[in-house]
Amino acid sequence: MMHEKRTVASRSWLFRFAKIIINVIIYIIAVSYIFPFFWMLYTSFKSKAEYTMSIFAFPKEPTFHNYANAFMPEIGFFRAFYNSLFNTVISVIFIILLAFMVGYLLARYKFRGQNLLFSFFMVSIFIPTHALLVPVYIQFRALGMLGSKFVLLFPYITLSLPIAIFLYSKYIETIPRSIDEAAHMDGAGMLSVIYKIMFPICMPMTGTLIILNVMSVWNEFSFALVLASMEKARTLPLWLTVFDSQYSSNITLKVTGIFICCLPVILVYMFFSEKIMQGIATGAIKG
Repeated sequence: MMHEKRTVASRSWLFRFAKIIINVIIYIIAVSYIFPFFWMLYTSFKSKAEYTMSIFAFPKEPTFHNYANAFMPEIGFFRAFYNSLFNTVISVIFIILLAFMVGYLLARYKFRGQNLLFSFFMVSIFIPTHALLVPVYIQFRALGMLGSKFVLLFPYITLSLPIAIFLYSKYIETIPRSIDEAAHMDGAGMLSVIYKIMFPICMPMTGTLIILNVMSVWNEFSFALVLASMEKARTLPLWLTVFDSQYSSNITLKVTGIFICCLPVILVYMFFSEKIMQGIATGAIKG
């Protein structure tokens, strides 16, 4: 009897020890993700001299000089910010609306060629994005659209649709059809069912897709470099490369530019992170 108690106590101690070790590892990983943003934040308020004295020390005399330099009109930040914001907002709106409609169609209706259409979208997911750079460049050059305001919208939307359609269709399949049927019996039309009933139910998945696509479009570099390298169409990632080459010796100013580019994505994630957790929890329960 005493031996069994000792065994149970030993196992309980090992379990607590393992739990502590796992928590410590998780905290270390969390800090490794959070610290770079925190470091960029307080480094952006340091002068070049303070940074040279100590890389990790907090600023003794905080200054907004770096932000004033980054926001100077000749630097071109506001134009690049507008271009990135325009491409991101328009792309995400079209991705969400089109993917939801197609996903609902594939999940709720049976029609000839449905499997072929779904397979077409699934195959598109596995096409290497960068393999399309040259064909897309040749196409838009022939159309005379290089450097135009709308040139990046087409690849951003089309390349993001397949995975969004897949996620929406699989999420809608988990929602009982009785909800649709009850709405139709109450006299609701198809558009009312889609946008007034089903779309709010799919908000967790919508929040997830918004974050994924905002991050993807906001940080996209390759297509922006090939299709919109002109100054008037330059996005923030391209602006950052030019900014980096112009101020390569001023580390604090470069860090400020990087932090400014990262901040909008961080804010979007903080706003929609709860929707992601709801989507994961809902998927786990229904699965």
